[in-house]
Amino acid sequence: MRLNEQIMKRIWLMFLLGCCFGCVGRQEKAHLCQEWKYDLAATRQEMAIREAGFAETSYMESIMAGLQFARIRFFENGQLEFHLDSLRQEGKWRFRRAGKELTLRITDKEQTHQIVRIGPDTLVLQPLAEEGLPFPRVLVRDTLQ
Repeated sequence: MRLNEQIMKRIWLMFLLGCCFGCVGRQEKAHLCQEWKYDLAATRQEMAIREAGFAETSYMESIMAGLQFARIRFFENGQLEFHLDSLRQEGKWRFRRAGKELTLRITDKEQTHQIVRIGPDTLVLQPLAEEGLPFPRVLVRDTLQ
């Protein structure tokens, strides 16, 4: 009987852990699955808070000069659409590390970001590996969909 009790306790523990880890990404997914636009002003504020140096800030400004007009839409099925002017690219996304990281795959390029903040109106991503100087990407909910 003792062996059965141990097995039942382990099954119960695995069930509870599964529920906890399964729920971790639900709220994040609900927040993520909408249309976002890059926000240059908010990215500048994030850089100021981090006390970024001149080189990092200059790099961010050059990249964001084009990205500030981009839109990205995340779908619940793991698909995404990236729009910049007349360019439209499809890709995929997935959460990693229990919703703490977000991996984006557009064309053949895959990039993983730490999720710094995610909410219904704001998404802040920090690339984990990048050529050049990494800087945070601040996106806001696109209300003009």
